[in-house]
Amino acid sequence: MPRPRALLDYALLGLLARGRGSGYDLRKVFQTTALAHYSDSPGSIYPALRRLEAARLIRGARASGRLRRRALVITSVGLAALRAWLAQPVLGGTRATDRGAFELKLAFFSDHRPGGELAGFLRDYATV
Repeated sequence: MPRPRALLDYALLGLLARGRGSGYDLRKVFQTTALAHYSDSPGSIYPALRRLEAARLIRGARASGRLRRRALVITSVGLAALRAWLAQPVLGGTRATDRGAFELKLAFFSDHRPGGELAGFLRDYATV
């Protein structure tokens, strides 16, 4: 079983699974959406990106364009880790303490899980 990661890590993996982006691009998403709850601080996001890259869950692509920002992409290992986390069942008694995890899973669920699983996920969430 993969080692548990911080919710910020899964938020970053989920965003990178939708397409490549620089650290700056990812910070902008956090600043302008409900993901700010997980952090929009460069002191949190950039170390998390370095951790994910060290774990080979993401990789940097050669910088291009006028601003020469280093593009980050999710690896197949990172995508597998994200999907494994999304597939973990909702555990009874954790709804109050893990609400942020459930909301984050819901944000990325439809991108990575078969459509029929969403109803079961929501049903499980409603009963815990």
